[in-house]
Amino acid sequence: MKKLLKIFLLIAAFGFFNTAHAKIPLFFGDQDYFENIESVQPIKDGKDTYKFGYRVSIKWFLAGIYAKDEGYVLTNANTYIPLNEEMIAELQAMGELPKEIPTYSLPVDYYLKGYSLWIIIAGFVIFGLIKSRKKKPAEENTVEPTA
Repeated sequence: MKKLLKIFLLIAAFGFFNTAHAKIPLFFGDQDYFENIESVQPIKDGKDTYKFGYRVSIKWFLAGIYAKDEGYVLTNANTYIPLNEEMIAELQAMGELPKEIPTYSLPVDYYLKGYSLWIIIAGFVIFGLIKSRKKKPAEENTVEPTA
């Protein structure tokens, strides 16, 4: 139990004292990321302009628990509109989206951020295994007293 507490305090201290230099911030809850697909022109609807791209949601508890690909969306910086195949086909028929939608794949950094908690835990486990294997076993050649 003490070891688990030490690990938790180490992770928390890393987050509280090193956030200015940390590449992976520590959060709680959900955070959404939008990646604009530059090759698709924004869609204008009256006053609003919607960008076309994809959305990634990351669930955080000190570090990332998981990353979820939310698919294609339209956004006007205030709201996300998820697009299913029917909506994409309708927008293509209206000429708002190109006939060939560019494909995408999530960049590696989203996976690293999204699963960073598991990477940290795996690192501690591996470190513990290596440390336990390096411990010297008790000497077997001990001299027993003769009576």
